[in-house]
Amino acid sequence: MLAAREDFADAQALLAGVPSIVGYYTLGWYGTETSDERGSFGLVDPNGPLAGAVGNAVELTVAQGGSVNVYVIGSLANLGTVIAVTRRAYMAVALLADDPVLATVALLS
Repeated sequence: MLAAREDFADAQALLAGVPSIVGYYTLGWYGTETSDERGSFGLVDPNGPLAGAVGNAVELTVAQGGSVNVYVIGSLANLGTVIAVTRRAYMAVALLADDPVLATVALLS
């Protein structure tokens, strides 16, 4: 988890791994009012299909081109999407105004 707190470029390299695709889900973003963590982190819906991803690094790839690696730090009800990431992580794959987007989610090992 500490790797996700590094500056963005270093966190991306440290979280990288061999992807194993889980599925195609809605991706949104959240701000500091939801979580104080500002690095490469994600939250999942506790009742959603990615609830088991807590404690793992995942790669999120969007059709518009671009991918981002995040550490799934926890779960939170009422996210409005299956997975949500910090603003900075979201900006690596989409415009903040384009919320939500569809992303391929892959567990990293």
